[in-house]
Amino acid sequence: MDSLKRRLRLIAPLLIATLLGCQRDTSGVPQETFSSTATVTRGPVADVVQVYGQVVAPTSQMVTIGSRGGRVVEVLVQPGQVVQNGQPLLRLETADLERELREAEADLAVAEAMLAEAQRTAGEADLARAEADLAAAEAELAAAELELRLAEQAGLAPLQQAVADDEYALRVAQDQLRLTELDGSEATIGQLEYNVAFYQRYLRDLKPGEDPTYARNELAEAERALATARAAREERLRQAQDAVTRAQEKLARSQAALTRARAGQEDPAAKARLACEQARSKVEQAKRTVEDLKAGADSASVKAARTTYEAAAARVEGAKAAIAEATLIAPFAATVYGLMVGMNDEVQPGMPAVYLADLTDLRVQAMATELDIARLSVGQEVRLTFDAFPGKLVTGRVLLLPAKGQAEAGMAYYQIETSVEPGDLHLLPGMTANVRVVVGQKEDVLLVPVAAVQYRSLEETFVTVQTADGKTHQQRVRIGLNDGIMAEVLEGLSEGQTVLVPLVPPTEPRRMGPYMGPMY
Repeated sequence: MDSLKRRLRLIAPLLIATLLGCQRDTSGVPQETFSSTATVTRGPVADVVQVYGQVVAPTSQMVTIGSRGGRVVEVLVQPGQVVQNGQPLLRLETADLERELREAEADLAVAEAMLAEAQRTAGEADLARAEADLAAAEAELAAAELELRLAEQAGLAPLQQAVADDEYALRVAQDQLRLTELDGSEATIGQLEYNVAFYQRYLRDLKPGEDPTYARNELAEAERALATARAAREERLRQAQDAVTRAQEKLARSQAALTRARAGQEDPAAKARLACEQARSKVEQAKRTVEDLKAGADSASVKAARTTYEAAAARVEGAKAAIAEATLIAPFAATVYGLMVGMNDEVQPGMPAVYLADLTDLRVQAMATELDIARLSVGQEVRLTFDAFPGKLVTGRVLLLPAKGQAEAGMAYYQIETSVEPGDLHLLPGMTANVRVVVGQKEDVLLVPVAAVQYRSLEETFVTVQTADGKTHQQRVRIGLNDGIMAEVLEGLSEGQTVLVPLVPPTEPRRMGPYMGPMY
């Protein structure tokens, strides 16, 4: 801060001359613009990294319509208004939601009464029913255990009997196939084939002028009957052949099962044993049900009634939440920065409604090149000016340096973030900021105002020098450090010389970084 005060003392005469004593140069090199004068002095100059960015509000949010849309009936804020955390912003119509709430509350009352009735009446009846189910399960288990004992005693006999039965079934199917192949339909088909041939010859031998209608009708009928008879016989043959195939497959399975059982690979009583295990599990479940009911647990009817009650209660809570959602509230203290809806607008779920930004905590985001980022570090002092407030200077600190940049036009850029102490400036998100980061300083160097330095190209720099007789000439200079206000003169000037400072000086074009997009 001491160096800043010294700088301000150095440039104070320049500012006073600018405000009070402007003159038009009329000798030497013609001047196109009004100018003031400044004296080449000695003093300190800061080494700065200069970048350009925008003011942003880190704490900002677009408040959107909730899960239910509707008509806007109240807009409670205006753009620019400061709101507190939890303050209502706008309200949607809730008539339909309130009707849904009343219906849900009525359903809840019914469900509550049903639950109470189930709890009152369920006791003894449910226990008696559970004990009856247990008795039935025990009887089923006894039958399954008997079947298992019989299966174990029978050994391979059931499998052998199954093979014998399947062999007999195959012979029956084969006999049926042969009978089908030899059935009397062949005579019928032969007669129909004769009829078709007869009417075909009859039509061929008709004499000119004789009516063929009768013969054609009879031929068509005979052809239809022949096709039907052939299709029926083919279907009977197909079904008989399918029966033989199924019998063969069933016999193959029973023979394979017998073979596996003889080899000890399969338990002949496996099916009966599985049925016994299932029956035993059913008995255990029935016993637990009886024990739970005796211990006071909810019966099935009470559980069903409780489930209905809980679903009705959830609908009530959902309806209340929807009504609450119909009023949009501020999630934090902020300023209304944008209002996207108005009275009587029909809005949809998720639609943007109110944009909030906390303007009490502003930051500046700027893009630094890969040449500058290496000279920056968190905590460095920054000097900020804004196009919206010419001549106003505020300070801040570097808060954030990214680990990775983004490529643009062959160069890497890095988005840095700084704090800002706006003082009495009314800063708003989106304003353009000129950021100068102090990275070093030189003492007792020759200084000239930056505004006095002009450029013919990036390599050729000059100032306009005014002599004691009022004449002017252009003097090439070599510039060193430049903090945006004063520039170090390495060559071309000496202390005490007077230079002209154009009020609208030609400046070196800004080298802007890539477009950062909306910052708020």
